[in-house]
This record gives sequence, C-alpha cells and structure tokens, in this order.
Amino acid sequence: MSNDDQPRPVEIRGPQGIGGWLIIPLIHLFLCGAAIALIIVFALMGMIDAIFDLDLRYPQLRPDIKPEIFGLVICVALSVGMLGLIVVCIFHFLQKRQNLPAVMITLYCALVVFDFMRALALGYSDMSDFPEAPAALQLTGPYFALGWIMYFARSKRVKATFVN
Repeated sequence: MSNDDQPRPVEIRGPQGIGGWLIIPLIHLFLCGAAIALIIVFALMGMIDAIFDLDLRYPQLRPDIKPEIFGLVICVALSVGMLGLIVVCIFHFLQKRQNLPAVMITLYCALVVFDFMRALALGYSDMSDFPEAPAALQLTGPYFALGWIMYFARSKRVKATFVN
C-alpha cells in the first residue's frame, strides 16, 4: 500500500463543540446560579422578617427594625450582581464567544470576592440560627477557583473551542 492510499486526518475548522472538562464549568454555572437565586430568596425573606411583624392577621411595620437588615441588604445586592455575571457567562458559554476564557476567569475571581464579602455582610446579621460551615469547607472556594482559572488560561481544549 502506498502513502497515497492512506487516509488523511480530517482538518477541523472553526471552534470545536463544548465537551470534555468544559461540561463541568457549564454545569457549575447553572448550579451556582440556582444557589445564588436561593440566597437572594432567603435573604429577602430575612429582610421581610426584620422589617415587618409577620402576624398574618395584622401585618404591621416593626417599630424597631433589627440591625441585621444592613447585612441582608448587602447580601442581596452582591447576590444580584453575581447572578447577573453568571447569566452573562452562561450566554457567552453557549454562544461560544471568543472572550469566554477572560469572562470565566473574571467570574471565578468574582466568586472568591463574593464569598468573602457575603461572609462579611452576613456577619452584620444575626445568623445564629444557621450552622457554621467547617473552616476547611470555607477554604475550598479559592482553591476551586484557582484550579479553574488555570484551566481556562492554559487549556488546549478551551483554546480550540473558544479562541480559535
């Protein structure tokens, strides 16, 4: 058999499909968006409880609004901003935009800052009803983000799908 009879590899043009390890960040975006939406709902419920006396027969404004409202307002504002960034990332991901690696790196950096700021904001509110997460679990966010930042910065799969 001569070299001319050998099948030649097909040259791939344009971006490749979303597959491999890229499925994990896409799933993470949807789950993170759902978790942040729940944070918003529960923070809003806490704000309503802090502002109103929730006697269903005679709802009225509380005369002494609790100071925890400040932390909850900051938590809701941060959560709405993060939810917006996640929606932008999902849009860029599904549209296979070329700037997705930079957007995802921005998202993972923002998630680390968001977790830190949310913890500070909730420190102002009375969260004694909720159990504390173990310290080791609280420290995993930055390492998780660092791993995905390195993946989006250096991966050949990311470059083949979004950059080329």
